[in-house]
Amino acid sequence: MFACTFGRHGLGSKCHRHLCRKDQYDRVLGTVFKPDCSQVNLNQVASGAAWYYEAYKCEIDIRQRQAYASAHAAAHAVKKGLWATTAVAPWVHRNGVEAKVPASCPNGDGASN
Repeated sequence: MFACTFGRHGLGSKCHRHLCRKDQYDRVLGTVFKPDCSQVNLNQVASGAAWYYEAYKCEIDIRQRQAYASAHAAAHAVKKGLWATTAVAPWVHRNGVEAKVPASCPNGDGASN
């Protein structure tokens, strides 16, 4: 367990993290769970506080993909959080181009690795 430091998404609560892997910059990538088993990551996307980065969608389970895509679309539709104004994706801001999104994932039902 570790203390969450995600503002209103988990400040002061104890959380569990499920480590998926480390990226090329040695950052830990995974899912963070609060004691009530809710996902901090998903809550951030649903509240408009984080992006769902579709370029990496094949790295997560299809159920998670659907949940993140749905939360992202719902937040965007009601202009919640970062969607309240015209938002520029971080990867577009850095690189000047949209990320390549896979048309489909292997077997269509899970992680690609």
